[in-house]
Amino acid sequence: QSGHEVRVVSWTKHQERTEELDGFPVHRLASGKLPLWSFLLRGAPLTRDCLRFSFRVDRFLRTLYRDWPFDIVEAPESLAALHHWSKRPLCPTVTRLYTPFLLRYRWNQGRTPGAGPWDLPLRNCLERSQFLASCGRCSPSRALAREVGEAWRMAFEQIALLPNPFQLLPLEEDSTVADQFEDSGFLLFFGRFEPRKGFQVLAEAGTRFLQQYPEAQ
Repeated sequence: QSGHEVRVVSWTKHQERTEELDGFPVHRLASGKLPLWSFLLRGAPLTRDCLRFSFRVDRFLRTLYRDWPFDIVEAPESLAALHHWSKRPLCPTVTRLYTPFLLRYRWNQGRTPGAGPWDLPLRNCLERSQFLASCGRCSPSRALAREVGEAWRMAFEQIALLPNPFQLLPLEEDSTVADQFEDSGFLLFFGRFEPRKGFQVLAEAGTRFLQQYPEAQ
């Protein structure tokens, strides 16, 4: 709406391609190849995948910049997709906090499918390195900024607060769904079924809640 041209880079496990989504070009990139020393990362498969994608993103952005010199690059710390790029950036780089691997590991009580014994320290190092190398650092909430600042030993004031933007779209009411809950109370949990989403807190409170509201579902 402001006249800016935006491109999106995303990972794919299929063949690389560029497609248009909601009016924006989306470049689907596959993971790149790593040097021979990457066999040392056998104990950190998730970190190895991050490095492979980061390497491919770096090559793609440098090629794209030659033909289309963009003004800024923004990416999340998750997956450390800009780890390589942030070491020798061709334009300002901004990293926006989502949920660092270190915090996900902690909040999920150490349950991380596919993780190796060295993934926690190595992937945390990659994400922190990208974050610190970026000229712009932001977080959608103060709580997350404080958690990351404490974990990564940096001042809270060094992280800008930029709440997630959203647009409320008109929705058509689905009366068939509403009728199911007419004249009855219900409790709804929405989110991925993992500890960091807090479902265990709801489960622990369930007995007391049902005692007070026996008609609830």
